[in-house]
Amino acid sequence: MNIFGILMLLGSLLGYERMLRVCGISPYLAWITAFWIQTVILYLFGMLNQLNLGIYCVNGLGWLLLIGYIIRIFGLKKAPLPVEIHAFDVWMIVLGGLLAIGIYHSIMVHYDNFSHWATIVKFMHFTGRLPTNASLDGVISFTSYPPAMGLFINYVIHFVGFSESNMLLAQFCYIWAAVYSVFGFMRDKTRMMLSGLLVLAIAITMIFNVQIRFNNLLVDYVLAAVTLAGLAGVYVYRQQYRQQFIHVILAVANLLLIKNSGAFFAGIIFAYYLYMLFKINGMWHKRCQQWQVIYRVGLKNMALWVLAIIVSVMPFYWWQQHVKHTFPESKHQIDTASYGQQLSGEHTSYLIDIAQKMLHANADLGTLSTQGCY
Repeated sequence: MNIFGILMLLGSLLGYERMLRVCGISPYLAWITAFWIQTVILYLFGMLNQLNLGIYCVNGLGWLLLIGYIIRIFGLKKAPLPVEIHAFDVWMIVLGGLLAIGIYHSIMVHYDNFSHWATIVKFMHFTGRLPTNASLDGVISFTSYPPAMGLFINYVIHFVGFSESNMLLAQFCYIWAAVYSVFGFMRDKTRMMLSGLLVLAIAITMIFNVQIRFNNLLVDYVLAAVTLAGLAGVYVYRQQYRQQFIHVILAVANLLLIKNSGAFFAGIIFAYYLYMLFKINGMWHKRCQQWQVIYRVGLKNMALWVLAIIVSVMPFYWWQQHVKHTFPESKHQIDTASYGQQLSGEHTSYLIDIAQKMLHANADLGTLSTQGCY
């Protein structure tokens, strides 16, 4: 592992985190927000066929932000951001460090899928671009996996060195930053009981995560972690409409660029965002006693919600158009018409039988997912 590369990454990441904090971002969401911003910028450069340039721009921007933060403190005499350490912070650092050590010495488990085999990461690392021609590049067959996680992992290994262990560590850091956001739900960070319950919940997800684990590049756990961070931000920024709006856009854009099925989780975030808009600044607010005010507030909330949907979906729409024109044949492309045709041809009893088997598998104490351990 390249020590100089690690320092380059950490210094840049610290710059993003510090300036995001200055802009009012929660300390529990700053790390994952920084990763989201980096991924979106890398995606833009990658789609413009300037991936290597984007890597250095992302890293350089972080260092510029760090220098700006230092100037802000020593040059402008601004007070530095406070550093608060709680019991759950220590737990996250210790457990995260232990898991990172274990992951670094793990052997990557491959799956028969281009994303999980890390083929896309290897391709970007050695060619410096996204695949652009299916017949010539020959690495894209499962286009239901947009390149978000591949771009982020490629960014990390570009500095720390190419290896399977470094790929696993890069994705783990992304997951851990997203999981850390759950503590943003806590109003009183000194309450040991609540923080202990959250820590226990995180530990339980690690125990029962027997199908995915951390020794592969499966994105299913990433989707859940990013969704959690998205929901946490909607709640944390309930009184900060600008931060809340930007947070939703970044969370959903990254969800959709991780995997097509992220659309389901994006719907959950959008639903909660709409609920919070009307709850905090809603039509049943005490000051909304006139129909004109009710109409104006409701229209404003709906416009903000629709705008968030449009902006956050645009990167994914760009990828879909890229896939459509570049990779005409796809094994896992989303097609609602074909899904509807398939379901219409199945008898109701067949669908009920599938549902019963799913419930039986989840309730069976003999299955690994129910036991939570091998």
